[in-house]
Amino acid sequence: MSSILFQIRYRIKDGKISYKDFRIIPIRISSTRETNDFIPTVLEDYNNGAAIDAILNIMRDPQNTKGLDTVVTDFPMAFD
Repeated sequence: MSSILFQIRYRIKDGKISYKDFRIIPIRISSTRETNDFIPTVLEDYNNGAAIDAILNIMRDPQNTKGLDTVVTDFPMAFD
């Protein structure tokens, strides 16, 4: 039931597009715990800090990044 949204920002300058930055948004794929209603719900830190930490720990686990050429180690949750 836990997942993330991955949001990327690009910069457009002089007609050229370049990567700027990204952020992740921790979510549950349902707004209720009893049944999956398929409504993605953003996990807010003030009441779901443990759920957010669990998602980040899974993403940081070296077992989940085996074989990848490039591994993301920093997961910003806000844009600069």
